[in-house]
Amino acid sequence: MRDLYCKVFINSSMTREEIADKISDLLNLKLSEHPLCIENNHLNIDFRRNKEHDNSKIQEIPDGFLYFPYFMDIDIVDEKRVTEYKEIIKEIMFCLWSEKCQIVVASDFESELPHEGGYSLFLNQNHSK
Repeated sequence: MRDLYCKVFINSSMTREEIADKISDLLNLKLSEHPLCIENNHLNIDFRRNKEHDNSKIQEIPDGFLYFPYFMDIDIVDEKRVTEYKEIIKEIMFCLWSEKCQIVVASDFESELPHEGGYSLFLNQNHSK
């Protein structure tokens, strides 16, 4: 079976805590504050600051997203719920886009996600600048 872990890089004017609250509300799950995470019986989401964050590199093609200020580590717990897991990731993507976040998902299944996990949007947004 393929690796189902994914990392969602996030560039936003919202704080990491605001992003975590938004996702917690979306999924109707309790947010733990230390560490900042959401867990249930089929997935784990950790909200992290990106130690590689660098505003001067964010616009670089092709890898500027690696320097976004935040990321989420998302991993599946119940591998019998792969379809639901991927749908939740899609919901998270649309939620963050609705909040004007720039996101890119890095995973083995990113090609199955909208806009190749957001990567094609990242390229289009930064190529046009």
